[in-house]
Amino acid sequence: MQVVRSRAGKTYGARSSFEAGERLGAFMVGTFTRNSETVATLKLVLGEIEKMAKSGPSQAELADAVSNLAGAYPLRFQSVARLSTALLDAELHELGEAYVREFPVRVASSSLADVAAAARQH
Repeated sequence: MQVVRSRAGKTYGARSSFEAGERLGAFMVGTFTRNSETVATLKLVLGEIEKMAKSGPSQAELADAVSNLAGAYPLRFQSVARLSTALLDAELHELGEAYVREFPVRVASSSLADVAAAARQH
C-alpha cells in the first residue's frame, strides 16, 4: 500500500487485513481518500492486489510486514480484557491458545516462497 500512500499521495493511510479463522475469511482494504480521488485510488489498490497475487512480496516488503506484525503484536494485549478477547476469538475460530502465544514466532518464520504461494492462492 506504499504505492497508494507514499508514491501516489492518494491517502493519509491505507490498510488491509484478513479476518482471522481456521477457514477462509474476508480480505478488506481501506483508505482515507478524498472523494475526487476514489476511482484513481481504487485502481491503484486493485493493481497492488493483482501484483501481489502474481509476484508476491519483495524481500523488503516481507521484512517490513514481519517487523510490523510481530513487533506490534504485544501492544494488542495491554489489558486483561484485550488478552481475554484474543484468547476467546482464537477458541471461537478453533485456532487454540497456541495461536495467540506463538503468532509473532510463526509470522517471523514466514519464508518469501510461502508468502508468495499464499498470495497466489488467496
